[in-house]
Order: sequence, then structure tokens, then C-alpha cells
Amino acid sequence: MKLTAEHIAAIRAVSAPGMTEGSGARRYPYNREPYGRAPIPTARGVIVVDGKVLRTERGPVVEFWRDAGALGILDVFIPGAWVERIRRDESAWRHLYDEHGTDW
Repeated sequence: MKLTAEHIAAIRAVSAPGMTEGSGARRYPYNREPYGRAPIPTARGVIVVDGKVLRTERGPVVEFWRDAGALGILDVFIPGAWVERIRRDESAWRHLYDEHGTDW
């Protein structure tokens, strides 16, 4: 799905408070973050986004990230239960510098 500015604003509105380093969050190695697909319920309806999971806090919350080109970066904290694990080749979006792809 091609994200619009309206999609990004709606998704950011449901973002939970960010994780802190002391929270026990696991950070995946740079450029080795797993891909995921998240149907995110927003005021505009459910928006399905493919992206990467940068960090996870023992499962309940994940930091979900995606480069949206000229619109900037989508970086939200959402419940881990919203994210379906997918392989790199299943993702409708791939990070420009991702050479390896990592499955969970």
C-alpha cells in the first residue's frame, strides 16, 4: 500500500508511548530487523502497513518502522499482537539498504 500523509497522521495518532532503554526492549541489529505486516486500526479505518520491527519489549509492544519517502519516516509503537511476521520477499515494501532480510 502506498502511504499518504493522511495515512501516516492517522497511524501516528494510535502510537503508544515510546520505549526507553531501561524498559528491557530488545533492539534488532541494524539492517537485520525482521519484516512484519500490521493492520493498524485508526480513525480512518484499518490501514495495513508492511514495515520492519526495530525493537520489541518482551512481546506486548513493538517499534514498527517504515520509510515513507518524501513523506518522511513512519515510526510508531504498537501492540505486538497487531504485527504478523512475514518474510522479506512477502513484504510490499523493502528497505532500500536491506541486503539480508531477517525472518523471525
